[in-house]
Amino acid sequence: MKTQDSTVTFNFSDRNFPTVARADGTMVVAVKPICEAIGLAWDGQWEKTLNDNMRKRFGVCLEKVFHGGQMREMVCMRVDRVYAYLNSLNPDSIRSAGNEATADWIEQKQAEWADLMSRRLLMKQD
Repeated sequence: MKTQDSTVTFNFSDRNFPTVARADGTMVVAVKPICEAIGLAWDGQWEKTLNDNMRKRFGVCLEKVFHGGQMREMVCMRVDRVYAYLNSLNPDSIRSAGNEATADWIEQKQAEWADLMSRRLLMKQD
């Protein structure tokens, strides 16, 4: 995340996405532009965001975000949960949409995150 002229953006896939501070101070980012950047169909992801588990797990909410030259009410998620969301994606779906590089990156990151979590949990057992 970086701050420029009091606008906070979330950088992913060589793009900056605007964020919004909620009343409780939590930073959220619109989900649809992230999905579009990696080649996921928004309809399927939008349906997922309706799930109570997704709302709790990723802090999914509706917020007004400046996007496409105007303020829009958009489905957002907590910035600190974006990588957990990416970990839940199927790289084959992204690959089938023609985005090989992102699918490969997500596969690599999912393996790294799984290894990291495993090491962390095993350290706690010692």
